[in-house]
Amino acid sequence: MEAELIQVEVWVLVDENGDYEVSKDADELQPAAGLASRMVKITVNVPTPKPVELVATVAAEPDAGELRVA
Repeated sequence: MEAELIQVEVWVLVDENGDYEVSKDADELQPAAGLASRMVKITVNVPTPKPVELVATVAAEPDAGELRVA
């Protein structure tokens, strides 16, 4: 029996100092004035109820990427 998958979307705003904020809604994140920042949308299909921990690195330039767990 396969576990049900739930799609989770999270927005992350990272500034040039390495500080970050996370939200379910991109409109809730506002970059600090005078600091370079980047917004990243992370979409994960999560099986329930077993938790899995993932670690990823975002490329320096905005390219499409993929994170897979075997």
